[in-house]
Amino acid sequence: MKLRPLAVLLSLLWIPLVLLMFGSVRAPMPVHAVQEPPFGVSGEPLESALRRISFPIWLPTWLPFTPTTPLAFVINHPNGVQTIHIDYVDPQSRAFVEISITNHPVNTISERYKLQKVIVNGEYEGVFVDNGIVQMLSWNQEGISIMITASRSDHPYPISILLQIAAHLKRVQ
Repeated sequence: MKLRPLAVLLSLLWIPLVLLMFGSVRAPMPVHAVQEPPFGVSGEPLESALRRISFPIWLPTWLPFTPTTPLAFVINHPNGVQTIHIDYVDPQSRAFVEISITNHPVNTISERYKLQKVIVNGEYEGVFVDNGIVQMLSWNQEGISIMITASRSDHPYPISILLQIAAHLKRVQ
């Protein structure tokens, strides 16, 4: 008689053990990174960040708003790969543009959002994606990956604006 409560208890213990070992009963949901507009951007002055990299950089000569002073940060990846992120922000209109340049080709993939193939500056195959928060245009040129990420509070930037920013990038280094 005393074994029955023990048997019931043991029969219930297998459920948490299975969940612990194999995850929840429900199918796992995919995890998606969403880039938030960097209105509280922290970084370093652009000139300082540029001194820490040794690969070609393109900066915009035109943006769809008048930005505050750009801030930048450099990420050092393994094997000498670096990415510089340069953020241009207009806090008044809650708009931003980020230019990210990596000294290695990068392929943009997305399982959740439709990628639209485009031609950038009349010669480079690129990809445009809108995830509902930010719009992104990326392409590879001269062994370098360039990505323009943009957002504003009132409505999404159309692809034509990101292509226009790309057309106004000038090599400075």
